[in-house]
Amino acid sequence: MDRRVRDSGEVDRRTDPDQAATAVLTALAGGVAILRATDDIGYLDVALSDALTTLRTRRPA
Repeated sequence: MDRRVRDSGEVDRRTDPDQAATAVLTALAGGVAILRATDDIGYLDVALSDALTTLRTRRPA
């Protein structure tokens, strides 16, 4: 995640960019692995949607 996204307020300022990037890449890798095994893109869609939604969900300070 670009630190500018965090600094803009789009995601919680306490979010660690390196950990967030790891989480998104892990969701992507897992979704692609299941897509390849099942030929169903739904798993990839859910994994990425949930990862991005979690990043964008604001938490109270």
